[in-house]
Amino acid sequence: MLLINANPAGTETLKNLVLPGVGHFTIADVANVKESDLGNNFFITAESLGQSRAQVAARLLLELNPDVKGKALQLDVGEILATAEGGNLDFLSSFSLVIASQLTQGHERRLSVLCTHLQTPLLLLKSVGLLASLRVYAPEHRVVESKPADKEVLDLHMINPFLELRAFADTFDLASLDDMAHAHVPYVVLLVKLLDLWKGQHNGQLPASFADKTAFKATIKAASRNYFNEMNFQEAFNNSYLSYADDTPETTLAILADPKASGNGPSSPIFWTAAEAVASFRAEHGALPLSGALPDMTSTTDSYIQLQVIYQTKAKQDLEQVRAKVVQITGQALHEVDEEFLALFTRNLKTLDLLRYRTLEEELTAALTDDLTNDLDETPPMVEWYVGLRAREVFREREGRYPGQTDYQSDAVQLEVDGKGVATQLGLDPSVFSGEAALEVARYGEAELHGVSALLGGVASQEAVKLITRQFTPINNTFIYSAVRSKGVVYQL
Repeated sequence: MLLINANPAGTETLKNLVLPGVGHFTIADVANVKESDLGNNFFITAESLGQSRAQVAARLLLELNPDVKGKALQLDVGEILATAEGGNLDFLSSFSLVIASQLTQGHERRLSVLCTHLQTPLLLLKSVGLLASLRVYAPEHRVVESKPADKEVLDLHMINPFLELRAFADTFDLASLDDMAHAHVPYVVLLVKLLDLWKGQHNGQLPASFADKTAFKATIKAASRNYFNEMNFQEAFNNSYLSYADDTPETTLAILADPKASGNGPSSPIFWTAAEAVASFRAEHGALPLSGALPDMTSTTDSYIQLQVIYQTKAKQDLEQVRAKVVQITGQALHEVDEEFLALFTRNLKTLDLLRYRTLEEELTAALTDDLTNDLDETPPMVEWYVGLRAREVFREREGRYPGQTDYQSDAVQLEVDGKGVATQLGLDPSVFSGEAALEVARYGEAELHGVSALLGGVASQEAVKLITRQFTPINNTFIYSAVRSKGVVYQL
């Protein structure tokens, strides 16, 4: 990966990637260490004054993890951009991720265009006094292992039970079981049997209305012998929706219906080939391939193990059908298909994610988004800091310096005008950016505070890991932090 500028935010980001073992990094920075670096950059020492900032930072970062390789280049961002724009993309194209800190907006726009062309993920960091921002850009970002922490994702196929599950359920005669056995029938079995009973009484229809669903839950309680002592019936009651509702997330359905999930070939990304195969499987069977995962539930050990084997065996059978469809789609031989990826894909079907980022150019030239509008209800809204940072760049492009580098109070007057102009461009009421906010931004000048930069580096490194590993879902796409309010927000801009 490439880090442009070894300032506090940049080095803090890289530190958090070096410690777990990022592999290899390159730092490009034309600056030499100056006195202001000594007070805000943990990776700069007093004895390095006047030395290459890139080399000093790289040397100290490498001491953190001997397994990581890295190098420093005393290279200006302008040189990097001019070389790439001149047609020589060898340098930029050699990196899997670009992190750029404290660039001017002009340089950010040019770098963003190049990274868009190269399909390289880009993180743009900015730390200004008590404010910070992170802009994430990536080419189409496909996530298989999003690992949502806020919900348990269950895939039990009980709406239309597969033959092996139904045969297992049929081995239980609830009426003839003693109380102990009755209280240990797996809730999956209970729901299969009770839903069959419901459909027999309702012309084969599943519970559809709220009244139906309430009535179905009542039958679960009624079928128990002592509901408050039978945990399996309580589990069936709490998970009753799994037996009549298709809970396939809209995100997954959108991926399977995406134009890229059709017409694939041997050179197509395997994500889209797998999506096409799964979409074909779903069209044929009316359900997604089984993941094979079985949640904990009240049961005897023997019954749970039998149920586990049934689900895992069915999942393997479904995976083989998906694999065969991939062979048909791509024309590859069976042994050439990445079975490990397909297994991962089918296990995580209900948590797939897909991000298509807007480019920086689109953000800077497009109108207002819902995220900004929704934030206006707060007092004061965090959006004023987004507007303020944009206004700061407008000031910089016109004046050739940032506000606050001379007389911050007089600069604040002009900055307020610039901020109201940015707000108007976004379709916001100009009053969203106040004179107080302009004064706050202007008085920061070019100051970088280590604490704010450290927090920004933590957020940026987290997003970098998500982009590199394709695990968890990265932000989409702009993070704004205010230490004044101890609050951060994400705007999809």
